[in-house]
Parts: sequence; C-alpha cells; structure tokens
Amino acid sequence: MEKIKLSRKAFLVFFVLSSLSVNLYAEEPIDDQSGLPEIPIETLEENNNQYNPKNDISAIDKDALKPIKIEVVSGFNEIITISQGRFNRFITPFKKPQIRSATPLTTDIIGNTVLIATNEPIDSAVGVWIVDGEDLENHKAAISLTLVPRLIPPREIEFSMPNLIRKTTKKELSEAKKFETGNHVGVLVKLAISVANSDIPSGYSLKTIDNIEYSKCKIKGLQLILGQQLIGNTYIVDIIKVINNSNKTLKIDPSECFSIDVAAAAPWPYDTLFPGQSSELYVIRTVEGIKKPKRNRLISGVY
Repeated sequence: MEKIKLSRKAFLVFFVLSSLSVNLYAEEPIDDQSGLPEIPIETLEENNNQYNPKNDISAIDKDALKPIKIEVVSGFNEIITISQGRFNRFITPFKKPQIRSATPLTTDIIGNTVLIATNEPIDSAVGVWIVDGEDLENHKAAISLTLVPRLIPPREIEFSMPNLIRKTTKKELSEAKKFETGNHVGVLVKLAISVANSDIPSGYSLKTIDNIEYSKCKIKGLQLILGQQLIGNTYIVDIIKVINNSNKTLKIDPSECFSIDVAAAAPWPYDTLFPGQSSELYVIRTVEGIKKPKRNRLISGVY
C-alpha cells in the first residue's frame, strides 16, 4: 500500500513539471544589425597603419564568441580571450568564489558568478586565479586562467570541475531543513520545480559527477548518465542525462526508478524522446533511506 502512495506522489511531481509554462530553453532573438555605421578597412589602415584584423569586430568569428562551457582541472591553466574594458562573465562551480591576481582588475562577484574587466593592452597576458572561498585553508579547488584582452564583445564562460566535493556547513543544513519543511508532497513538487528551473535550492550543495552510468533506473533502450547531485538535509537529487541512442521513439518511465530510498522521479523537459534526443531525469532520494540501519534478527534462517 505504501508503494502505491509513493507512486502517486512521484507522478504528481511529474505532472507539475510537465505543466510548467517556463521555457527553460527559450532564447531572445539576437539582432545582428547593431545600427552602427560600418567603418571601412581603408580608413583604419590610413590611421597610422595600425589596423589589426584581431581587433576588427566585423572579422571576428561570431561562433567563437558564443557562451561556452569548459571542464577545468584544479591548477591547470586555461587561456581565454576576453573583451578589453568590458565586464566578462565567468560562472564558477564555487558558491563563494574569490579572485586573486597581480594585475589591477575591475571585478564584481554575484553568487557563484565572477565579473572581470581589464584595460591591459591588447594581446597581453593577465594571470587570474579563481579560488573557492569556502576552502581557503586547503585550496584544493582553484581555477587558473590566462586572460588575453581583445577588442571583442563581452564573453560568458561557464566552468565545471569534475568530482568537486564541498563540505556542507551547519548553516547550509539549517537552510536546507527550512526549505524541506512543510507538506511532504508539496516539498517534493517545490524541489523538483526548483531543479527544473536550474536553481540550487536554499541550503543545498551542488556536486558535479564525472559522467557515470546510472544504475538505479532500468529504462529499456535509454542510456542514463549521472552528471550532478544536489545534496540537502533530507533529500539528495540525482540529476541524470537520458539519451535515446535507438532508432525508435521511447518514453521515459519514472516508475522504473522506484526503490526503498526513492521519494519521487520526474523527467524534464521531455518525457518522450525521438532517436538521438536527450532530456534530464530527476531522481529524489531520501538521505534517511540511504543511511537507515538494519537490526540483527533474534532468530536464524529467515531472509
């Protein structure tokens, strides 16, 4: 009977997610016509022959300036071109990032995002460290960058660090406990919606997993890869990438994930995948279910 109740709760989360009107993938159309008059190359060449194609915005490969994601290893240096004199946006895996540099920079930190601007000469090398402000004693996690200023539009770079493990503080556990307070079903729905909107629930910590096969769900024909975990006080959310590598349309059945420690499971944004298509799957597990101890029986021969 308890299993039937658990299924209803899980499907309620699924239906809430399926009915969300938020389009997580909607993008504003980009107008390539800036309205600025085009500057002839001849004019630039006449200006003391200082024309440099690297600094000509019309000659820049626009695809190379799109937001990119970089998987970094602590201590290994990444060379990145940035916009000179404008803020460039760096999304880090740290909750409280801090900046270290021997070069004067204009910086701002908003949550896990770092904004950096420099007026250093074109093609100079600016060394920057972005460190984890919550691990200043050990410095086990740090992003090493060489920034190369160019006359290009501002850039956005997102960093991920495989197997980054953060220590959960008492304050975070308290915030997570507060987030999880309330009606059981309502908390599961709120948690699932928060994850679907790419938010990190209050008090939860994000752990990046090194893309391992997910074995808790047995969904025939689909490949499941665990990429992230959100860890709270009562719940752990496994965030899985589901890929349809077959030549036919397949449905993601969250009921295939149910076990003693699973409170709910829901796919987003798609529950049906065409060949080659992928979606995310959220499996919400209870910490108590994982750590629940077993007693020793007083009699033998019973399994």
